[in-house]
Amino acid sequence: MRTANPALNDKAFAEEAYASGRTGAHAMTVNGAVAKTGFLTAILLATAGVAWMAIFPMGVGKDLPVRGDYALGFVAFEGLFLGAISGLISGQFQGIVLQAAMLTVGVLVAMLLAYTSGLVRATEKFKTGVLAATGAVCIVYLATMVLSLFGVGIPYIHASGPIGIGFSVVVIVIAALNLVLDFDV
Repeated sequence: MRTANPALNDKAFAEEAYASGRTGAHAMTVNGAVAKTGFLTAILLATAGVAWMAIFPMGVGKDLPVRGDYALGFVAFEGLFLGAISGLISGQFQGIVLQAAMLTVGVLVAMLLAYTSGLVRATEKFKTGVLAATGAVCIVYLATMVLSLFGVGIPYIHASGPIGIGFSVVVIVIAALNLVLDFDV
């Protein structure tokens, strides 16, 4: 992997393996990364469900009062956080959380399958294109935020019309393609 990051060069990995006594014992593979991603996603969904049930123990819409390894710990806490926030949001916008969760997990699974099957490859040109598109989206959103401070709105992109929906689809595709960059790392 070509990178200027000193934490990700071959020497750093060799030193870490030597220091931990694992010299050459376990090489990272795509299948291993996919399996770990699936496992961590399951932990995330399970802990999100626990937090959701803490907020809405009898289900949404029952007019109830709201009650209040590093990767493994991170996704467990992330799941708790997402579940709690999702429970609060779902109380206001019924059905939106389930749709968002299903679409998010669906995109993750689809991109994992596309990457592991070789359908999508992270070539240098691909990486450059995805990074440029991501930067463009960031600039548009940053400009939207800055202009909104002065009472100026960028028309259409946040509307529910065809242009707003089309813009959202483009942003979702770019976000999905960023997963390929993550898998490649």
